[in-house]
Amino acid sequence: MKFFSLRLSGLSFLLILSSLHQVSVAQTLSQSPYGRFGPGDKLYTTSPFLQSMGGVSQALADSNILNLNQPASLASLESGVTIFEAGLTGTSTTYDFANQSSMGRTAGFGYFGLAFPIKKKVWNMAISLSPSSNVGYFLRDTINDPSAGTIFLGYEGSGGYSNFAIGNGFQIGKNLSLGLQVRYVFGRVDYSSQVVFVEGQNEGLRNSLVTRTNRMGDIQFETGLMYTKRFHRAGYKNPQASTRNKRFEDRDSLILIIGGTFRPATELNGSYTYLAQTYFGGSPTNPIAFTDTIAFDDRLTGVFNMPMQYGGGVTLGSSSKKWVASGDVVYTNYDSFRIFGQQDSVRSSYRASIGFQINPMPTVKVGSGKVSYLKKIRYRAGAYYSDGMLRIDGNAVPEMGVSIGLGLPISLRTYNTKPATSILNFTLSVGQRGAKGTNPLVEQYIRGTIGFSLNDRWFRKVQYD
Repeated sequence: MKFFSLRLSGLSFLLILSSLHQVSVAQTLSQSPYGRFGPGDKLYTTSPFLQSMGGVSQALADSNILNLNQPASLASLESGVTIFEAGLTGTSTTYDFANQSSMGRTAGFGYFGLAFPIKKKVWNMAISLSPSSNVGYFLRDTINDPSAGTIFLGYEGSGGYSNFAIGNGFQIGKNLSLGLQVRYVFGRVDYSSQVVFVEGQNEGLRNSLVTRTNRMGDIQFETGLMYTKRFHRAGYKNPQASTRNKRFEDRDSLILIIGGTFRPATELNGSYTYLAQTYFGGSPTNPIAFTDTIAFDDRLTGVFNMPMQYGGGVTLGSSSKKWVASGDVVYTNYDSFRIFGQQDSVRSSYRASIGFQINPMPTVKVGSGKVSYLKKIRYRAGAYYSDGMLRIDGNAVPEMGVSIGLGLPISLRTYNTKPATSILNFTLSVGQRGAKGTNPLVEQYIRGTIGFSLNDRWFRKVQYD
């Protein structure tokens, strides 16, 4: 008798519950004033695996770790293995503005993903939830006007947008894989601006408070393509090979991967609420008693014009995973970006990334005798540069940084199954947004991310005679 069973380990179940709980709790992963513009503080990737290699993703595939930025990479996952990933992230940022500096820290849920086979060696699917952008700024300023006296200005923003994605990776022939990902982009961002006149200086002026809430919820598509070519190195013949096709050792092969993704420009449905009110008296610290509503629009519908994005990259590595080097470029046409018809301070930009990974002990040798654990660790490093999607006061706001990371393998043996290697991933990124002398605000940040990639055979065919 044959039947299929789904086996969910206790650790997997706890990780899933923990991730869903974190998602349900409102959080702000950004305190950047730059989040006031465009879609907010954009997150390119939340995966510690990709972050540690400078954010490369276009041509990067690993059989035991998810690359949710390139759906075609799903076809390269280990045959028959289900992978669950979850991560947490934290950032410490120093803000330099007008010769003054301040610090901010954020921490919270990073992402989670679940990949599983649909048809062995042909079709793998993944579902994931991750933040796309965040808004979380709190700005205060004071100006002195000759006629109105002292005026307090306040600006606040909170919220963000997230992606719930279903990705599919198909193996087409020997060397080609195709990916298709459907994203449901959703979320809300609340903005407010306040003008307060100091009491006693000008009794005839009213204070004002303007609030706006943008909501979005719609579907976006993304495609990916990867071509993989194996080059057998001369001089490494296997004398024990029985056939001509197996005369070379796999561990000595050179792997070339060329990949790219494309996301078309899309109109995503949304709505906004706008409220403008005025009041007399008070101050930023006193209770507000509103006296008049100037304008109120509730749940007006419109669209977010999301930009077209495409990218490409190249990866070289050994088939045994002893080393991997990758580089790519991603271009986003933010010139077409609109929020309910408004363009905002954004510009078309590119992001270039390079990264490499070294595993001192190739995977084909791990099972042959005792091996030092330090030789099993995957060591990663990378760098990235973006010319900046924002244009403030006519100047672009570039971003650059470097990253390092570790992949710590954890072997989990389960009953009646082949052991699968899970990986604990750490990454640390140091970067800067804005250029001194060009941009009035310069951010220097340190971002740390930890993620766990659990590999197991949840779907098994059990046979009894």
